[in-house]
Amino acid sequence: MALWVVALHDYHLFSGDDDFAQRMLPVVERAIAYFTSNWDANGLYSTPSDGLTFNWHPFDQAGGVDAHTNAVIYRALLGAAALEERLGSASLAADYLQEAATLKDAMLAHLWDPSVQAFLQNLSNPLNNHTQDAQVEAILSGIVTDVMADQALNFITQNLLKDLGVANGEFMNDPYIKNYISPFISGTELLARFSVGDAAGALSLLRRTWGFMLDAGPGTLWEKIAFDGTPSAYGKNIYPPNKPNGAGGVSHAHGWSGGSTAALSGYVLGIRPVTPGYETWIIAPQPGDLRWAQGQAPTPYGPLVSRWKRSGRSPADASA
Repeated sequence: MALWVVALHDYHLFSGDDDFAQRMLPVVERAIAYFTSNWDANGLYSTPSDGLTFNWHPFDQAGGVDAHTNAVIYRALLGAAALEERLGSASLAADYLQEAATLKDAMLAHLWDPSVQAFLQNLSNPLNNHTQDAQVEAILSGIVTDVMADQALNFITQNLLKDLGVANGEFMNDPYIKNYISPFISGTELLARFSVGDAAGALSLLRRTWGFMLDAGPGTLWEKIAFDGTPSAYGKNIYPPNKPNGAGGVSHAHGWSGGSTAALSGYVLGIRPVTPGYETWIIAPQPGDLRWAQGQAPTPYGPLVSRWKRSGRSPADASA
């Protein structure tokens, strides 16, 4: 439900569809009320351990204080505040911003592990796994300082980076999160790296993971990548007892692996809305080592075009 609030905010930002967003505000308010009425003693949301509640990586254990979940709720609170400020209640908007600030402080106090300079995946996880999703969602959501963002991204590079991309976590046999390369969460990492100006790291990951998928075929984006370069399947012990083992196990064309498109459009072309419906907008490319780019983004006012070309030598050429 928190991701739905985030998605509604983003849809409204790109489309400017006030009527639809306003009709959805009661649903937003009920969703936010659920989360804010279920903080634990530390001011964090604890996912129920009821066997029916999943997070983005079913069917792993989801119960407990999960960093990715709480970071998404933080982003949902900010999105809900923006929607209320424009279309609903200024008082609710202020409340949501206060709740977000409190949640941010609680995450930094209880989920950030200063001993390794990275976020813990879940406070109930006895392995103390520091996972990719915990780092990149906290960065993209704006929870961390620039210094902490650098530290968390460095942790990923030093501890989770594999030949074909970034591993979900540090351990192969963690019941809280299975270990493979997730283009979904890696898409969040692309956006997170660009959001803090790390174009070099984002483009390196793009080539490593998306370049591999396109080279390996069939020319579409996979749901999951095993470390040996095969499309990772749902296998033994992943499905619950009432599901056939391996049912629908491999996806070679998965929509949630398309975060690369948003990253390229928003940060390589540099086209981003500042206010809903592109009433105001920015074009701020991050070229990295690229020589040129061109493309367009649809807006309610027609296509917004970005085209740039590097003059002279690229940084890669200069250092050669």
